Amino acid sequence: MMYEISFAKLHNHCLLSDMDYELPELLLLVPISGIFAFMSIKKLLGKMREKYKRWGYPIPFMYGQSILELVGVICLWVEDYQFLAAVSLAIVPFAAITTSTRYYEETRTYWLPALTFLLLGGLIWWNLRYG
Repeated sequence: MMYEISFAKLHNHCLLSDMDYELPELLLLVPISGIFAFMSIKKLLGKMREKYKRWGYPIPFMYGQSILELVGVICLWVEDYQFLAAVSLAIVPFAAITTSTRYYEETRTYWLPALTFLLLGGLIWWNLRYG
């Protein structure tokens, strides 16, 4: 007996199949999710350990922050929690810019948190306007 895979059946079981995302919302969600997922994985792998030590933050804080960021990314894709997740995640790039300024980091390190903060601001606006 051969098993037949139906893409329609797979689509019905997909997490995103019950949600209707509009293009502007997706254009905000995808880069935000990618940035936070990339930075969280970078922290979980310990690549930012030296920076956290230099800034005076404990290493368990780095791991806890990365796990909370990943939870926030998942919540971004759940319609009921999207606004709360976006507002909560907006604290992270704001804190990153504040920390970089406080410790006189190079200005080239500001662009990613600033871009993330702007994208999250757009998503928050989208939720307030259309959500």
